[in-house]
Amino acid sequence: MVLGDANKYEGVPLTFASRWKSLNNQVVDLLLLGDTHTIEREVKESSTGAGFSFSTPYNYDGMVYLGTKSYVDCAEAQKRYGDCLSLKICAGEASTHHSFLQKAFPSDYFKLGSTLDDIITMLFNQECNVLAFDKSAILSTASSEEAISRGYVLGTQMKTKEPLAIVTRNSDRVFSDVVNWVLQALLFGEEQGLSRDPARCHNYSGSTELSLHSATDLNFMNAIYCVGNYGEIISSLPIDKRGMNEINDGSTGMLYAIPFGNLDTEESAEPSAANTMEKIRRKGKLNCGIVIPEWMDGRITVRSHHKSMGTLYCQTLAAALLNGNPKAVKFVMCDESELNSYISLANGEVDVLVGGAIQRRYDFERSASLGGFHFSTPYYYGDEGPG
Repeated sequence: MVLGDANKYEGVPLTFASRWKSLNNQVVDLLLLGDTHTIEREVKESSTGAGFSFSTPYNYDGMVYLGTKSYVDCAEAQKRYGDCLSLKICAGEASTHHSFLQKAFPSDYFKLGSTLDDIITMLFNQECNVLAFDKSAILSTASSEEAISRGYVLGTQMKTKEPLAIVTRNSDRVFSDVVNWVLQALLFGEEQGLSRDPARCHNYSGSTELSLHSATDLNFMNAIYCVGNYGEIISSLPIDKRGMNEINDGSTGMLYAIPFGNLDTEESAEPSAANTMEKIRRKGKLNCGIVIPEWMDGRITVRSHHKSMGTLYCQTLAAALLNGNPKAVKFVMCDESELNSYISLANGEVDVLVGGAIQRRYDFERSASLGGFHFSTPYYYGDEGPG
């Protein structure tokens, strides 16, 4: 979804510039507007000074140019002289596209709009001769009768990498996890061939009461049965092909670097003593747990592979935290049982677990002593499961 004039909440327009403040101030509960997951926004988004939570990317995209062919060629080549002197690019304010243009062109070569509708109108009104936006979001504009009659073309170069994700506030981790597991249900539905089925779309009523506090009571399969799977939803959008957004069947790649964004910002306040990173840096050592599932006991090659990968990642994490010292790490092999691995993390015996499979039952609180855990974006997809 992208920002247009229809995106209003209680009469307040949601613009490129205002969306982060609207989320931070609880005007909206989440952003599903084609926002790119960057490390900057996760740590300290520039307009609010707050960090935000991002789901697993639901779509991989990239910025392309749309407009008069000669000027699209100028923009792609970053050429600003000769016939390209009149180049003017329209883009969304406070977007990753805006950030790219700031580095590639002087400010008088681009013009900013508040919504996608705004910058499309600016292009058609000849306030600019090129538009810069995510390819999937402007395909329908590129194929419109007006664009064709004007001779507009879509550029062939993707100038940025855009892992698009659902954004939520950092202050409500449970809600963020629920959002992510709804997305995972849609992906699972397509992978398993499950589809929209009103007969299996169950309301919470009668003797089945939904707890207001426990996310474990939620039926995430309703996401599929009441609406449809990921493929059914994405097929309704004006995309030419899915490309990187195909379901991973073991032959497609799903590892995609998250852009850093601008990290040249002022440092935040000194973290409290309870902060895990602060504790690690004070003691000068990372206690790193490496998860090796029990079912690997009889498979020496796979077991060694997981141990080696975990060891190397622990060293890279130690180097990042402790002034480039990859040796400042204590390895803890967590192979007695899966549950014991998470207990070790909960009680502080280890600072991080490496190699644990992402599982919903450990994402949410299981008991007062075993709360929910944070999982990173997957760093490895394996097929070494039992059987």
